[in-house]
Amino acid sequence: MDDLDTVLNQDWSGVIVAPMSPLSETLIQKLMKTRFSGLRVYDLADFYEQRWFKVPVMHTQRGWLLFAHGFDLLHSALALRLKRLLDIAVSVILLIVCIPIMLIIAVAVRLESRGPALFRQTRTGLNGKEFEILKFRSMVVDAEKAGPQWTSARDPRVTKVGRLLRVLRLDELPQLINVIKGT
Repeated sequence: MDDLDTVLNQDWSGVIVAPMSPLSETLIQKLMKTRFSGLRVYDLADFYEQRWFKVPVMHTQRGWLLFAHGFDLLHSALALRLKRLLDIAVSVILLIVCIPIMLIIAVAVRLESRGPALFRQTRTGLNGKEFEILKFRSMVVDAEKAGPQWTSARDPRVTKVGRLLRVLRLDELPQLINVIKGT
């Protein structure tokens, strides 16, 4: 604090303020003066988010997400339309490229265990609307007949093919269909 005026008079592109609760009135005044001079003032969580697109949980405070900048996209109709078009275009291209791989996966799933190649489950999406997810089945049929359960490290319900699909995240490929459908 004692050297803040000297530090702020140097050539910086911005100032990062580590979380301090509460900020003193003196510090707020100095940082406002800095901000009005054109120098950017970040809190540590915002700096992490803007630079590395993630925020360490230890640098968030209660209510941080409420004020985060990432939701600005949700208020722009043009941005939402452009995002939707990009989602569809990328998903269609990926689906076309991945169809041979998906056919091989479907056959492998069916050869290893009886039942359908695709797993379907109802989930809740945007605005509480329900939709059906599609994934390649990575567990034996009726794996959750006793109710939903978390998967353990060496879960016997997971098939050999399923284990590989999960490690490589290939079980998620059918989700491209949901993206195209907009669900």
